[in-house]
Amino acid sequence: MTAPDDDSMVERVAKAIYQADGFMLTMCETADESWAKDRDDVRERYRLKARAAIAAMREPTVAMIDAGFVTISSQKIKRPRDPTSAYKHMIHTALL
Repeated sequence: MTAPDDDSMVERVAKAIYQADGFMLTMCETADESWAKDRDDVRERYRLKARAAIAAMREPTVAMIDAGFVTISSQKIKRPRDPTSAYKHMIHTALL
């Protein structure tokens, strides 16, 4: 297996779940340091959880769609709109 891209969404979510589970070895160690030191099978288990969490968000809720439309319609530009702010607003709405 090739090494995962540290900036991939799966890796970001896996690390967030890992950190939420309290895997920090000492108060002086960051979650990234603890993650890097942990066993491959532990990290892979968190990647599987991350994929499941991301897959659950594949279909947006009505509230997320509404949030995306609000953000896109508020962008007063003539060129194609950047979806970044709409995406962030949709995810923020999902977390409420």
